[in-house]
Amino acid sequence: MRRGEPAEQEIWRTTSPDGNSQNIIFNEVCSRPAGTDHSDWREIGEAPSHEELNELWDSARTTLAVVEPDGSFDAWMANLSEAEKPAEGLRGPYDTPAGDGMTNLLKYALGLKPMTPSADAAPVAISDGGYLAIELEQSRNAGAQLKLEGSSNLTEWHEIPAHEEIIAPDLSDNRERLRLISDHKIDDPPKYFLRVRVHCLE
Repeated sequence: MRRGEPAEQEIWRTTSPDGNSQNIIFNEVCSRPAGTDHSDWREIGEAPSHEELNELWDSARTTLAVVEPDGSFDAWMANLSEAEKPAEGLRGPYDTPAGDGMTNLLKYALGLKPMTPSADAAPVAISDGGYLAIELEQSRNAGAQLKLEGSSNLTEWHEIPAHEEIIAPDLSDNRERLRLISDHKIDDPPKYFLRVRVHCLE
């Protein structure tokens, strides 16, 4: 690798199969994560010195976003620690392993842990300027979109227009507080009910 050519190459940091060492590998710009396909990797000739490796790795950590994280529900579940994962058979999107009435899919969208009881973090219905609204905290990393649905009888539901307003953009754990405001006035008859549906984007 030549100095002055950072835009033409990417840097991967990998761990050896036995887990005992780590390597820095340079390859042509591509979308493949390290370790999956070596066909387009090229040799860099003489190995850089220890000082050069440290310099390059420091640069990689601060300036290169090499791999985009997979934001899918399955990847989220797979990447949980063993202590955080539900038991086998309770890892589906509609399972409620914590017994709090909140599905794994909803917790994924809200940035919550599936095994942590989180009923107090469920979406809540509020009034915003006299209009029915729902307020909640959502994950900024999840590949999901929250849609507002309405019903006058709790049986037939349909998606309704909603104005989205970010109330608090920078909460802990990459979450933000969101308000979904309907066009239904709170004092309009008949009774009207709201709910949130999670739509996966991937």
